Amino acid sequence: MRYAAAVLVLALSATPAFADAVTYRGMLGKLPIVVELADPASPAELGFGRYAYMSKGIDIPLDPLEADAGTLAFVEQLPCTDETCTRTDDGSPIEGPIGATWQLTPDGDRLTGTWVDGDTTLPVTLTRIGKRRIDPQAAHTAGDLADVNISFLSGESRMSPETDPYDWAKLQVAPKVGAETDWDGMRFQYVSDPRVGLAYPRIIKAGDTDLGPANAYLEAQQAAMNADALNCKAKVYAGMGFMGVDFGGTLGGWDEEQVTVTYLSAHVLGWTESGSLWCGGAYPENHANYYALDTAAGEPLQLGQIFRDWTDHPSKELVDFIKANREHDSDADWEAECGIDELIGEYLAVRFEQDDRVTFALSGLPHVIAACGMDLYSASLTDLVPYLASTAENYFPALAD
Repeated sequence: MRYAAAVLVLALSATPAFADAVTYRGMLGKLPIVVELADPASPAELGFGRYAYMSKGIDIPLDPLEADAGTLAFVEQLPCTDETCTRTDDGSPIEGPIGATWQLTPDGDRLTGTWVDGDTTLPVTLTRIGKRRIDPQAAHTAGDLADVNISFLSGESRMSPETDPYDWAKLQVAPKVGAETDWDGMRFQYVSDPRVGLAYPRIIKAGDTDLGPANAYLEAQQAAMNADALNCKAKVYAGMGFMGVDFGGTLGGWDEEQVTVTYLSAHVLGWTESGSLWCGGAYPENHANYYALDTAAGEPLQLGQIFRDWTDHPSKELVDFIKANREHDSDADWEAECGIDELIGEYLAVRFEQDDRVTFALSGLPHVIAACGMDLYSASLTDLVPYLASTAENYFPALAD
């Protein structure tokens, strides 16, 4: 079934090359919802969209229906099965089953109307809370709106209410808060979105450091991960990219992701993230990665501030030192097959640990050699002074003693 665009002239600013996706927050009956409506063709029309109940956070696609002038009409999709969303030979889904219809009338920044499903009619009240630009050449479905264009495993998976108003609003639920951990006055805890379960750190106390920037960074990181998890679960809908029942309806492995704080001081937070992420594709993203945060700046700690001549990769001197002093696996054949020494220069990672210790490991390996990851060498930072930058003592004051 094909639907004509529902036309409504709105005061939306856009260049000819872009359109706006507008976010609304409100109520469907007695239930809080968030809605994003987008038009890839013209700033004067709203053509398709998505919405989510705050209690679940799972996007439901909205397809446009023909409507009277001055109103909007949509029909929402129902979840797929392999029978109701039969795939074509190239693997793409056909349009899925449909459910309730929407009729909305604008009043400034508000939309009001009804949601009708059979004999049930519920009121809808929405208030505009934000917008973002979309590329009409790339956004054609609710699934396109839901794409989170970020790299989760690079430490740059942040989102914000300005860049992602819909997903950010959808994630504003009361978190589950874990118990505090106290390491000699440095305190932190884990928080999680109860709809996802991914527990991520927040710093409570780290000397006299203003923790606003650091915790804002951590919140934005976790928000992007939660959004990706909920997007994966929404793939039970044709408009969200349904590829078969084996590919949708899960949290993509984020609910089993292990996040562990390994170090906290007034200047540095260190943690690990490990697990297996998969929401379709050729293979899972198996990983065990290490991160460090400059707590004052609220930005990733640049390893060049700690280790001399570390730019994109460690210095040759440090690589040679690790090769000469590293631990060896008991399986020599496995080590030879992996070529561990050849991997160190490109895949050396750092895990900061309590008592100002550091462990060097292989991390971020490509899928075909992911099993070759291993810890290589561990030492106190004070034992690594020849390889440290002069700025290292700014982050680890014990080095100045």
